[in-house]
Amino acid sequence: MRRALPIFAVLVSLGVPAFSADSGVFPKDFCSTLPALSADDQARLWEKMPDLKDAPARRVPSETAAALLARAVDRGMSALELFTQDAVREDCAFVITGDVIDSLGKSFELFLLTPFSGTSVDGKPFRTAVLVFGRGRLFHFYDRGGFRYKHPFFDDTFTYENVIREQTPEAGRLEIAGVRGPMGLSIESLHMLSPEKVEVRAGVFTVSRPLRKIVRKTPPPVPTVRLPSAARMQAWFEGH
Repeated sequence: MRRALPIFAVLVSLGVPAFSADSGVFPKDFCSTLPALSADDQARLWEKMPDLKDAPARRVPSETAAALLARAVDRGMSALELFTQDAVREDCAFVITGDVIDSLGKSFELFLLTPFSGTSVDGKPFRTAVLVFGRGRLFHFYDRGGFRYKHPFFDDTFTYENVIREQTPEAGRLEIAGVRGPMGLSIESLHMLSPEKVEVRAGVFTVSRPLRKIVRKTPPPVPTVRLPSAARMQAWFEGH
């Protein structure tokens, strides 16, 4: 009697990519380790995002968020992999405030379709006000909506609403509402085809793009200051 193959082996034998939904980037019991929002802030969050009603709301501090991204870099992960992990589907509302997002954007490049910040085609800056995720949903709040942004990595110009709503039913997949691409087509989903490629779907159209890994930004070089020799400095002081 032949033994049944494990499901992972069956998928691999059929050529179906199997993506991990648990990479160890998020610590165990992540939600319970984070500081809670105040009762008033939690009530306002539930009012704006009823999909997260009654989920415990937790704030992700800057150092914790940076540690998560650092672990994702060490594991060679993309942002699509990171934000479709099992932890994102937990019964918890993880809140990353705009100041934390600003700090992350200075240290890491995530290559997101929904960028943390940038400059729209009309020359005006935009930034993320708050990012909330949990129960398989992500809410990306910008400080303004209706702006058009020429995306340097997805090779198109996109229009963004004030709030981008996303869902992740499984690892490697994001369903999107609030982003329009060329010809005004709504971007419907991102699907990880392989660790190097992502499929972008808009209506009946699909296009594949390189799936870039999260990277640390290289700090700007420190300018070299040349000081005059001690003899020249002594001569200058004596002359004055």
